[in-house]
Amino acid sequence: MKELFLSFKYSFSSGTGELEGYRYIQNVFIDIYASDIETEEEVLIGKSRLKLILINQAIEDHFSLPELFDTDPDLFFIGDQVFDLENENICSVILDKYPECSLSLNIGVLDRLVLIPEYRGYGISQKVIKDTIFHFMTACGLFVIHPFPLQFEGEHCMGEDTWEDKNWYKGLETNEKRAFKQLTAFYQKLGFEQIKGVEGLLFYCPFYKNKKLDKVDLSELTVIPD
Repeated sequence: MKELFLSFKYSFSSGTGELEGYRYIQNVFIDIYASDIETEEEVLIGKSRLKLILINQAIEDHFSLPELFDTDPDLFFIGDQVFDLENENICSVILDKYPECSLSLNIGVLDRLVLIPEYRGYGISQKVIKDTIFHFMTACGLFVIHPFPLQFEGEHCMGEDTWEDKNWYKGLETNEKRAFKQLTAFYQKLGFEQIKGVEGLLFYCPFYKNKKLDKVDLSELTVIPD
């Protein structure tokens, strides 16, 4: 067995000019590295992405929320389910569940998480998610996940990042219904919740204690077979 130290390297970009809705969407890219504590050799083992939607800033700038969510096709479904776009607020069924999330309308969409196959099954994904929430929980009032098993993703989407290899998804669950159920259960074990009346999304509000996520210990090293 060998012990690994994990490091998560965050990056995003911005700029000047007429960015329109993109100014309020921060794509935060997370490179996941593992280092053998004996050899100190560092290897890129995965990637993740958080989309931070700056709703508060958009409203302050009088930017149209429907136009904002229409900027990114992946966000349109989420915006339509999570927000009362006409009244510029979180929809009522979510506010009933998490009244405190109205303190910040910004939302963090945990958009993607990929690990090289030999590093799966050792709790690394859980640590990536906890670390991401830890660093961005003061920036938004709600984290949202639209669970989607990557083995059913089109090749044109995987081609967005040449680092990914479609062969990594061989051997994963081929039944789409079961795969969705398994992935949903994985996030629920971390404390993400379904809300009645909201289809296909899972939620975590950082204003409330999450006992399940609290069990993930970022101070622990990751142990994998040699």
